Amino acid sequence: MRVVIQPANDNTEVAAVTYGPVVLSGNHGDTAFSTLPSLATASVTRTSSSSLAFTATADGATVNLGPFYDAHGHNYTVYWNTGSGSNTGYCLFNAASGMVLGIRDMSTADGGSALQWGDTGTPDHNWHLVIDGAAVRLRNLKSDKVLGILNGSTAQGAQAVQDPDNGSTTTTGGSCPSARDASRTCAAASSWACRTCPPRTAAW
Repeated sequence: MRVVIQPANDNTEVAAVTYGPVVLSGNHGDTAFSTLPSLATASVTRTSSSSLAFTATADGATVNLGPFYDAHGHNYTVYWNTGSGSNTGYCLFNAASGMVLGIRDMSTADGGSALQWGDTGTPDHNWHLVIDGAAVRLRNLKSDKVLGILNGSTAQGAQAVQDPDNGSTTTTGGSCPSARDASRTCAAASSWACRTCPPRTAAW
């Protein structure tokens, strides 16, 4: 068995730590949290050969980790911030035009139309990819709405718009290998490709 960092389905910058089938929790004593602690994932180290005892560095300090089923009598967490902490996702650029996917006029309204634009760094160009089984949802970080097709149309040339995430199939796209590797091309995502856009990070 080995330590595995398990990203959350809806945010790849948040993860749990597992050892085989066991979920590990961090023992934070009486410390109260207002945000998830930031874990240095490479620091997770087993400290005992006879028990499931580990240490790691979180928020710059050493924390003890052990099985979640043994967590009692102290404040604990099983989820950790493992990303940059910027919560900015990925920008999505068109392979032909080099322009990025955004929302017209940076709208946060239901039905705001999607379009390609030069990468000017506006927050509507930032997206999170939300894994949904074998499919994905594209959530805009400015509006917190997901990309879908106007009126659920199946016609060619139908307008792409943002709408609340109501679970409709019109807001779900095909599988994209960039869900876990932003340097790979999204072959199933209508000729859009994924790239990291420093200092931002958004996802399709």
